[in-house]
Amino acid sequence: MKHFTKALLIAAALVGPLFASGCVFVPARPYAASAWVPGHWGGPYGTVWVGGHWR
Repeated sequence: MKHFTKALLIAAALVGPLFASGCVFVPARPYAASAWVPGHWGGPYGTVWVGGHWR
């Protein structure tokens, strides 16, 4: 009985965080997903504007 309880606690410790982490299932899309990457200041001194683009 102690071995069963110990195994159950170990299983709960390993599987529990998966349910608590809020995993989100995203179904596959027939088209490629894209995201807008906003522009930012870049370059060696931060003086060059790098425009946004779709990724």
